[in-house]
Amino acid sequence: MYARKLDETTEPAALERVGAGVRHAIQRARLAKLINERAQVVGDYEGSRAVPDQAVLAKLEKVLDVKLRGKLKRGIGDCECLVK
Repeated sequence: MYARKLDETTEPAALERVGAGVRHAIQRARLAKLINERAQVVGDYEGSRAVPDQAVLAKLEKVLDVKLRGKLKRGIGDCECLVK
């Protein structure tokens, strides 16, 4: 196995890191593509500026493998005695 030597005159030594805003925009765009919606629509849902309809919720459930609709089941941490 041969390692290629980095040519410092033509190639950068390290790629610059992207900011958190750019990463978030990329993730939003990827999710939007997976559910066949616009990135702005996903952003509106994230920012509570819109309420997703049942069809979009179904797509999100399928892609994210989570349950977003229906009744909540009481879990071990759900205890009314803790909330006073």
